[in-house]
Amino acid sequence: MRRLLTLTALAASLALAGAGAVAQPEAPAPADAPAVDSTLLETLMVKAVRPGPAFWKVSDGDSTVWVLGVPSALPRGVRWKHDELKAHLRNANVLIIGTGGYTINIFDIIKLLFTAKQFKADEPLDKVISPALMARFETARKDLDVSDRVLELRPGFAAMALSGQFQRSLNMQDGQPERAITRDAFLRVRTERVGRSAVVDLIKMFNEMPTRAAEVCMEDALRQIEAGKARQLESARGWTTGDLRVAISAERGFEHCIDDDPRIKAEVNRNITEVTGAVAEALKKPGKSVAVVDLRPLLSKGGILVRLQAMPGVVLTPPDAPGLEDEIGAEAVEPVRSAEPTAPAA
Repeated sequence: MRRLLTLTALAASLALAGAGAVAQPEAPAPADAPAVDSTLLETLMVKAVRPGPAFWKVSDGDSTVWVLGVPSALPRGVRWKHDELKAHLRNANVLIIGTGGYTINIFDIIKLLFTAKQFKADEPLDKVISPALMARFETARKDLDVSDRVLELRPGFAAMALSGQFQRSLNMQDGQPERAITRDAFLRVRTERVGRSAVVDLIKMFNEMPTRAAEVCMEDALRQIEAGKARQLESARGWTTGDLRVAISAERGFEHCIDDDPRIKAEVNRNITEVTGAVAEALKKPGKSVAVVDLRPLLSKGGILVRLQAMPGVVLTPPDAPGLEDEIGAEAVEPVRSAEPTAPAA
């Protein structure tokens, strides 16, 4: 869903012709620790026994799916170990990409280009949102050197545009590490994408969002911006080392906003159901498969792991389980090919 929101931010930017250049702020000191995220399951906040991103082993008899939770973006230049991923991909039945994402075609793009005016509000932003929120918005806008034309947008789209500018100022690579993972699997494993949504539907939801819900989006965007760059980097490094508690320590972005809107929340739930179903389907085939999913839906209460564990016969092994390191290490060893038999000499 984060990727859908990112594209919506880009769409909102269509209404900002003449926007100023993106500022490159200094990395501020880490902000106070974020509030405890009540949507996540505490028992899933573990650290992998091996250095590198944390894989969960989901098994059912003679079949296994290695599940990796990933962030929706990584700062440019952040490196991570691919060894375990490549070991799991070797001879895998399928690679499931369940990181949300969107469907869009050329007709959708044309429609967005010609209907950008739908993002504009009937009255100025300062007449719609509270004075306190407006003051914070103006501070963030000026720090990021965003054109004052953003003040003409509807509150939800204004929040999206500001958040998108902030992500670009941090040099975040949206869609990473997913793109690197699909590159590792290219021509080696069949790839199946699930849990996707139509971007035009999401934009319509934001366009029709009431002011109160849009203020929640604005609050989410500002909270993330005010937390600064340091926490984003710390979170990324936590993911690369398999420390899930640190990996989800960054501000949630628009997660509160999603929870507050019934239609968007229903779409998120539909995506989680579809991804969970794809993993369950992969368990029906002997052998192993790999699934790459968004990190928060993986670890949330009622999320992917919780739903899989509730299925009959399914065993969930966490990344910190004793003995898992040896099992993964053995799998990572390249199989030794026996010498080809030679014909006896005449």
